[in-house]
Amino acid sequence: MSGYRQLHTRMWSSDQWFADLKPELKLLFIYLFSNDRASVCGLYELPLRVMAFETRLDEAVIREGLEMFGQKGKAYYDMVSGVVWVRNMFKYQGSGSPKLLERIKADLKAVPDCALKENWIEENSVLIGYGRGKDTSLSVSVSVSSSVSEEGGGAGEETNWIPETPKQAASHPDIKLYEQITGRFPGDRDYETIITTLQHLRKSHPDLQDYLSPFWTAWSSRKTKDNKPYSRSSLVWLGEWAMQGEVPKANEHEPTAKFSPIPDAEATRRMLEERDKVFSKAATGKSIKELAELASRKR
Repeated sequence: MSGYRQLHTRMWSSDQWFADLKPELKLLFIYLFSNDRASVCGLYELPLRVMAFETRLDEAVIREGLEMFGQKGKAYYDMVSGVVWVRNMFKYQGSGSPKLLERIKADLKAVPDCALKENWIEENSVLIGYGRGKDTSLSVSVSVSSSVSEEGGGAGEETNWIPETPKQAASHPDIKLYEQITGRFPGDRDYETIITTLQHLRKSHPDLQDYLSPFWTAWSSRKTKDNKPYSRSSLVWLGEWAMQGEVPKANEHEPTAKFSPIPDAEATRRMLEERDKVFSKAATGKSIKELAELASRKR
């Protein structure tokens, strides 16, 4: 564990889910990945009473928040073991260095066996190179992707390697797929994130290009409050939207459809009738019915 955590500023402007949270739940969510017990892998022990003491939030509010975070797939909490899993923490706080992976292995061993621990291992086995044992005690070894030669980089469609140079990346099937979808070649710092994320998504979505294209289309068509397009280099659309299987609703500052629903015939009749009443009273002080009766008497 380190004494600091990264906080991505785009969560305040581009993450509608976070923007819609009540202030106390914003505090709780940030606390889950910034408290001094938090492991970089996102899975660690944190008693409910400690959360209440350090945040000064009522336990009822904390329980409400944890339940809602779980429903949205953002963070999960095991009330029995007191284990919390901040789902995307490792993706944004971690890296692939051997030293960090060894630290994660040690942190995971310290977490009591529970369903969350088992689910974490299942979901992140590809990202960190874990192979699963017969139980959740992590009697496994960490295998770090070996570097590839300048000339090579895998044969055929093999994707179990991380390129180190643009030349190698250009021959990687997953980088090619990313380029086909986005029309851009990623920076070298994004190679590993893109490849491991695509490998993870491919388990559930064999036709990955068809699955991912709508997420990129939605991301690339949106604008910020300053009317600037969302950053094309950002991986939020891939690492958050596609991983969660949901495109968030547009922010309030984004353009909305410029049409109004067409009212049905009955609604139109009532609207016109009310309009005539207002106009008639304003001009004569009498309603249409009163004017009709008056005209009838005159005839």
